[in-house]
Amino acid sequence: MKKKLTVIIVASVMIAAFMIGSLATPINSAEVANPLDELEERLLGLEGEVANISNEVTTLKEGSDLIERVHELEIRLAVLEKCGCELGCTFPEPDYDSNWISIEKGQSLTLTHDLDTTEYFVYLVARHDTTQDETGQTFITDQDNFHTYRFGGDVNYNAAYGESNMMGVWYVASKNSIRIDRAADDYFSDYICVRIWKLP
Repeated sequence: MKKKLTVIIVASVMIAAFMIGSLATPINSAEVANPLDELEERLLGLEGEVANISNEVTTLKEGSDLIERVHELEIRLAVLEKCGCELGCTFPEPDYDSNWISIEKGQSLTLTHDLDTTEYFVYLVARHDTTQDETGQTFITDQDNFHTYRFGGDVNYNAAYGESNMMGVWYVASKNSIRIDRAADDYFSDYICVRIWKLP
């Protein structure tokens, strides 16, 4: 019985010593800090990855916008090549044709085309000569006197007339109209014709 009690006491002392030793042993801060440091490093790494992904998404969006614009231009180019370059192909009819219109020197003329867009190609020509038929009606002659140069402020001095020739310019007034201005000192552009093709 005495032996049994001694064993129990010794065992109790050993357990107590072990427990006290465990409590008294200082925690190795390096062992605890390592997992925390590692976790912090991982979090910082994740933040960096998120920032990189965000930048990549922004770049992809910008690239997507650019790709879409390039695609639109490729479609337009294909239409123009089909209509203008193939042998035997005729240029498509314009979406708007003003026919020949009289315009005075210094006049601003607004034409309504109702195309509901500003994405179009404008062809503006002017003429000077007219003639009359047997009924006395004035019309544009078929002679080669088209005037398709000196737009937008360029001046061409014509010594034969002693005047500057400054035809005129066109402006987009809205999605449904276009304005033509004839210079006050223009000598040749008595009649204008505006043709417009909507771009695809």
